[in-house]
Amino acid sequence: VETKTRGAVRWPLAVAELLRRAIHLRNSRGVQPSGEDAKDNDRAGCIEEELDRLLLADLTDPDNVRMKKRLIRNRDSLFAFLYLEEAEATNAEAERQVRPQVATRKNGACNRSWQGALANQILGSIIATARQQKQNEFGVLVEAVTSPKGHVIGRIVPSRVKQRAGPNAPPVALAA
Repeated sequence: VETKTRGAVRWPLAVAELLRRAIHLRNSRGVQPSGEDAKDNDRAGCIEEELDRLLLADLTDPDNVRMKKRLIRNRDSLFAFLYLEEAEATNAEAERQVRPQVATRKNGACNRSWQGALANQILGSIIATARQQKQNEFGVLVEAVTSPKGHVIGRIVPSRVKQRAGPNAPPVALAA
């Protein structure tokens, strides 16, 4: 196991600390004003500027370079949670929503084949979406299966399984 030292550790720790401060700002002060309502020296703006400075760093560690590229690619949406009430600061809620689905997949033998894993994934996604939209889960599933526009479950599963694993691929145990 490779252990990072010095500069290879400083940059990701600085990014992590900055993200912690942004989350703390959201938790302590709520959504920050943006646009014309925002002051030039507001705390959210300072956090944004500090990230921009961190992204200017000349990095040599491959892991840090990869992380920097990802942060640059997603820069415009990184701090949306500071300005939008509906944006979550972390993915904790999403993790809580998928936890029962993961348990079902593991305990229900849904991951013994690509077809079973994919069918379980699609069903779980449809059910979670229905719950979020406060719709009847069973009714949404019936509609998905009987829809003349595509037979959502019946048609998607076999084609995706063939594309991913091939028709003669052995069953694979999928990780959570």
